[in-house]
Amino acid sequence: MSLTDERTRFWQRPSSNAAGGERYKGLASYARAGLHDHVVSVVARHVPLPATILDLAAGSGALSQRLLDKGYTVSASDYVTDNFRLSIPFRAADLNQDFAQGDYDAIVACEIIEHLENPRHFLRQCRKMSPRLILTTPNPDSPISKAGYVRRGHFHWFSQDDYRIQGHISPLHPQALRNCAAECGYRIEDVHTFGTVWEYGGPKLRLLARLIDRLDKSPTELRGDILVAFLHEGGAPS
Repeated sequence: MSLTDERTRFWQRPSSNAAGGERYKGLASYARAGLHDHVVSVVARHVPLPATILDLAAGSGALSQRLLDKGYTVSASDYVTDNFRLSIPFRAADLNQDFAQGDYDAIVACEIIEHLENPRHFLRQCRKMSPRLILTTPNPDSPISKAGYVRRGHFHWFSQDDYRIQGHISPLHPQALRNCAAECGYRIEDVHTFGTVWEYGGPKLRLLARLIDRLDKSPTELRGDILVAFLHEGGAPS
């Protein structure tokens, strides 16, 4: 089994981010509770109807169904074909390889880029298909994550267990994401975070995180659990 094959088998396992296994119309979300609804609100702000959307790493189709319910024309793609439950255009794709196919008004990539070997390759492939991309990924810049790095040597959601069990291999803090976007033909027009981080860790870790939070000069909207970014065409040539 190749390294790519070994890692892609993790893509749509239910994550510990799933916060109790949230479901939508019977479909597993495989994401932090409320994140899919938040992503749909971001799409609604930046992608006017009517529009075609590609849902990458679509899992069971929970986010695709939410987008359909908002009136979008949705296609979906995932590495694990057996998980998908909707009767909409769907194709299997390995996002570590060349996967660009088709044209869309926007792409949604929720909780997948941290699983991929080459984030820049992923963004370049997305840019070939759409001028707009909405993505989410765990935020290494949260105070809990920074405290965890000081005490334990790894960012939150990027421990060795997260690497081995969940396949989290590529942490992207906000500045790294901005650099990747610009190098791949995108610019970030909106970046913020979703979800609190204060439920994680023990008392000592949270105490250190509170101290870091007081000293931190980064924008407060970038200190939550999950990074949420809207990218539009217009970055530096890749």
